[in-house]
Amino acid sequence: MKLILLDLLHFTLFNFSQILDDLISPSICSKIESMVKRPQLKFLKDQVVYVLDGSKTLEPRPRSHQWIERLSDAEELDLTYGPRFAPPKVFARAKIEKIEVRPFETTTKEDLEQISRGWEDKTPEEFAQVHNEWYAKELAKGYPVVWVFFKVLETFE
Repeated sequence: MKLILLDLLHFTLFNFSQILDDLISPSICSKIESMVKRPQLKFLKDQVVYVLDGSKTLEPRPRSHQWIERLSDAEELDLTYGPRFAPPKVFARAKIEKIEVRPFETTTKEDLEQISRGWEDKTPEEFAQVHNEWYAKELAKGYPVVWVFFKVLETFE
């Protein structure tokens, strides 16, 4: 009797799985994925050109543990720009290549090349000093520095 019930349960679950696969087509899955809000990484407007031309593929900044956790769960993010306290404008969608959590003092020459925007000719020590000062409030709150490596997949400009 137990075997018959187990077989019936297995058959029912298998058929239910097949029915769900048939009901949820790839196009519906794609629509659902596009409706899910991706994490956002906001840039100053003058940086957008470097992101779009592919010379800027890394952005380090202090962020909350919650933000880092949300980003770690995502595969893609929206790249945005706009005034600090206004709704951002999405200018691109990017694939998250890698995420690292480490202080500004660990900056390498390779990091500076990926950060771009004139940092290629500076030293890692200069970068760390400027960014530790720029983000002093966030660092004082204990926010770790997250280094987001990304690749632009689609642009909206």
